[in-house]
Amino acid sequence: MTADRPWLYLEKVEPQAVEEARTRLAEFLEDVGGEEAVLSREVRVVLVAAGFDREITTTVLWLNDVYGLDVRCVRLTPYKVDNRLLLDVQQVIPLPEASQLTVQLRRRQTRARAAGSDTRDWTPYEIITPAGRTEPLRKRRAVLAMVTALHRAGVSATALAGAIPRSRFLPVDGTLTGEALAAAFASAYPGSQKRLGRWFTEAPLHDDGRTWVLSKMWGTNTEPVLDRLVALAPTEGYDYEASSGS
Repeated sequence: MTADRPWLYLEKVEPQAVEEARTRLAEFLEDVGGEEAVLSREVRVVLVAAGFDREITTTVLWLNDVYGLDVRCVRLTPYKVDNRLLLDVQQVIPLPEASQLTVQLRRRQTRARAAGSDTRDWTPYEIITPAGRTEPLRKRRAVLAMVTALHRAGVSATALAGAIPRSRFLPVDGTLTGEALAAAFASAYPGSQKRLGRWFTEAPLHDDGRTWVLSKMWGTNTEPVLDRLVALAPTEGYDYEASSGS
């Protein structure tokens, strides 16, 4: 499932919740490393029953070994003591005494697979303006450099916001900086209160009585955003290039 599917559904059944959902997803992705984060695909299943046939246990052991799944079998044995019903809960796969070793081995295998299949894009970008060319910049810094340069050239923050996803470029009322900006931003967007480090509060844009703050969370959507920003340039000489530098 891509991120577009939930939005299409929410827009139909609960349109007022779309923006909050986008913000929460953005905050979650930031917590795990931004849009380039590799989310865990590890499957965990717990089977609970009074007993397990040999076919079940054999299949579970095979799935765990061959596919690296985390399937556990837990046996429940009921006992009646006076007027009380007690349950004896026993994990049979993996055996309790071997579970820690099993977990360690599985984590090691998972890390090895992740390292071998890491396709994250760490491409830096050079931002080109009439004033010159920047050094190779990480995505977040590249977007900030382009936004700042265009704003200085006369492009309004409102126009810039039209080229940037709504949850990545947010305004607060007033011309603010420093702690005053941080407090106002956290008040206007409560979800950011513990995540202000994910925003360029140290590099705000002031425009028409409002202060705009750019997100630091950028990933595979960087180039389309840069393309839209370049299209806003008031003169020629604005562009960007992927760099082989780091």
